Amino acid sequence: MARVGLVTRTRLVVLGALVAAWMLSASDAEAQRRRRRRRTPTQTTTQSTTPTTTPTGTQTTAAAGGDGDGDGDGDAPATTGTATTAASTATTTSTATQPAQSTTAATTSAAATTTSAASPEPVREVDPPAQPSALRPRPAALDARLGFAAVGRSFWYTDDLFMQLRPYSLAIAPAINAAVEWYPGAHFSRGVASMFGLVADGQFTLLFGSSDSQGRTYPTLAYNFNAGLRTRLWLLDRIDIGLLLGFSMQNFSIDRSAVMLAPAEGIANTTYMGLRAGLTGRAQIVERFAVTAGSTWQYVLSGGQITSSEYFSRATVMAVDFSLGGALALAKGLEVRLSADWRRYFFAMNPMPGDPLIAGGAVDDNYGLTASIAIRR
Repeated sequence: MARVGLVTRTRLVVLGALVAAWMLSASDAEAQRRRRRRRTPTQTTTQSTTPTTTPTGTQTTAAAGGDGDGDGDGDAPATTGTATTAASTATTTSTATQPAQSTTAATTSAAATTTSAASPEPVREVDPPAQPSALRPRPAALDARLGFAAVGRSFWYTDDLFMQLRPYSLAIAPAINAAVEWYPGAHFSRGVASMFGLVADGQFTLLFGSSDSQGRTYPTLAYNFNAGLRTRLWLLDRIDIGLLLGFSMQNFSIDRSAVMLAPAEGIANTTYMGLRAGLTGRAQIVERFAVTAGSTWQYVLSGGQITSSEYFSRATVMAVDFSLGGALALAKGLEVRLSADWRRYFFAMNPMPGDPLIAGGAVDDNYGLTASIAIRR
């Protein structure tokens, strides 16, 4: 009996040792699984929740808390329609996980696409399209006019010491005039090339003569001509303003040789030639009506007979002029215009004692009103 009791105690001791070893190994395996879960939480979650399908079409769900290593340690048996071993279940689960993951990714992508297509895009405010440059008004390349004018003149001296000098007055006389502005670069450019142009204008007075106090009539010739360069700016698609530089000539002469015993002094002929500079411009007030204006200053190089030794050889002459007008469009590129202009020459005679004629100065006013037809393109 003692032997039997000894054997029984020995077996119990061995069995207890085996149970203790098994419990220790189970605790160690559980600790390892927990460490693996902390290292790879995404993979564990995917394997725990992803439904897979076995090759026989039976759905298999990976055991929650499985270690995924296929050794069956501590894994709960998977539920299937037929009895399978833990090893075969683990193998089937591992094999079917890849297509399941692909299916999940495809489903997520399709859901994102559907959400993107279904959600309306935010409404954006769109600025109104800018006006095409081809439709915007542009500065004219050519401006030409031909007109009929009524002109007049008033000339008088100041401080006439010997009372030998005579004033002159022309109330009204007919004249024709013409003007042109041409900007070659504006035919192909709206930039700097379109800013520079050539300008010219002229006027010729018709059918008039001059009479003295004795009723004698003298043939008279009157005309003027201006030419130069103009540099302009095109502002706000409606304002053309420019700097004018050029040459000017104006003649007013009386032919005394046609009258016997005509006095040699009294009314001097004038032929002004000089350099002028100033500003001219045009503003489009409304679609079919524009206002024109200009002013120039002139340094007179020569005055003709009046600045000769016969009259006042030391005289200096300056001039200013102003113009104001309006233009009404009849059709595209065709206008009718009305303008008024005035030019004044003013003299400083600079006389010296012993000169045959003594005067402090003189003023020569020229004015006109012009109606014209114009082409502007």
